[in-house]
Amino acid sequence: MTNVFKRRYASIAFLLFLSLLWTMKNPMNPIVAWPNTGTDTSVFRTVGLAIQQGGMPYVDSFDHKGPLLYLFYWLGMNISYNHGVWLLCFISLFGTCFAMYRIARLRLNRYYACLTTAVATIPALRKYYEEGGGLTEDFAMPFIAISLYFFLSYFHGHKISTAQWAVIGVSFMAVAMLRVNMVVPFVFFPVIILASDIISSSVKAIIKPLMSFLLGFIIPGIFILAWLYSGDALTACFADYIEFNIAYSSDPTRASLYNKLKTFYFFAKSPWMLVAMGILIYKCLCKAVTERLFLYKIYILYILLVLVSICISGQQYGHYGMVLVPALAFPCAVIIPSVISSIKSEYIKYMGITLFVGLSLLALFPVAIQAKSLYLNGYTNLDVLADEELHGAITEIQKRTNEEDFISVYGNRDVFYVATPRKSASVYSYQFPIAMVDERIGEAYFSDLQKRQPKIIVIQQATLKTSTKLDEMLADYLTDNNYAECYRNPSYILYEKSKP
Repeated sequence: MTNVFKRRYASIAFLLFLSLLWTMKNPMNPIVAWPNTGTDTSVFRTVGLAIQQGGMPYVDSFDHKGPLLYLFYWLGMNISYNHGVWLLCFISLFGTCFAMYRIARLRLNRYYACLTTAVATIPALRKYYEEGGGLTEDFAMPFIAISLYFFLSYFHGHKISTAQWAVIGVSFMAVAMLRVNMVVPFVFFPVIILASDIISSSVKAIIKPLMSFLLGFIIPGIFILAWLYSGDALTACFADYIEFNIAYSSDPTRASLYNKLKTFYFFAKSPWMLVAMGILIYKCLCKAVTERLFLYKIYILYILLVLVSICISGQQYGHYGMVLVPALAFPCAVIIPSVISSIKSEYIKYMGITLFVGLSLLALFPVAIQAKSLYLNGYTNLDVLADEELHGAITEIQKRTNEEDFISVYGNRDVFYVATPRKSASVYSYQFPIAMVDERIGEAYFSDLQKRQPKIIVIQQATLKTSTKLDEMLADYLTDNNYAECYRNPSYILYEKSKP
């Protein structure tokens, strides 16, 4: 085996190792028996479970993300009910890291490209994977990263092939079918590149690339829309994914201008974002790089547009910033040659090793905590069994119901449906904060309960008093339909329907 191949395989092994480290923070990883998934991930698993049971997203289980996300969850849960989605997240993160490595390779050799990928991913993902992973952004990042590589490759003198334009189109559709506000790179860069080709050549020069891009975008979209249409979910998808999100992002309280500005500041002030922007601004001010000046300027504009796009909801959810992670590889790759040239050659190797070891320890720290918990307690800190109150309520539900019975959770704790597993009595498996955005959701929720009469109703105590009106409707429903309290702990109250 030649040295070139050895270095190539070593680079891939490093990227696999990097991806494995971070996805072990995902509660659906293989060392967890019963994943205690977070709020959003539990909702996605509930929709995936509904599809497994022959239902459709939006029609049988409400959520307001794009349909492709639920197909990923359905596929993962078919591979392995508790751990299959983790495998898809691992593949997704590896694809992201590999694309970021390729971006760095536009400027650097393999060793420095690996170092750049670690520098660009570890500090940012250390923050985001504290939220567990398995989120919409996990699946969007590789599509964004590979397309970003093609775009940046163009500005480094490489033509984007017809096949690559098709991949960009497919990536555009995939991200649009996950969450539409993440599509900034697919709108921003193609317009600049195609306009540049028209100016430098002719309109004819863009016909083939444009057709490939559009076909790549349209064809997967047709399949997804056909699937929704076959399940009578197309209208519901439009209502939940488009109309509801418009209301969600224009809510006068949650999405006020003040909240949007606060959110912009929250993401813009993060150290890795300040460093990335500082590098690009510094390069713009250096007269010696006039041949790259245009690229640096538009890249700054691109990052600013992404920052604006993730502030639409006015909410400071850290995982929103994950779409910025692929954008960090280029600024890091830009500055590393300057850093190297300023260091004495005999120190470069030792400094590189020190930085690599430090970053590795930073990445290993959360995995070490899990390993310690597994060794001492027999489960990880992400296991349902570790949450005694949750486990107690789940055990009680399983004792009092069978898998054909309906249950309902009043609040936003969909892990009950997938951990038991039991069917949701309502399309609205959770009610908060969505019922605050659209009052009709609360009414529809209780209408569903009236029809299905769930055997158990779980009340998440943390959500009580969030809405006095819904709390009153719940109390009336429980009284009118003969429900009696059968279990209580500090976090959850269970009501069971009494026999007539």
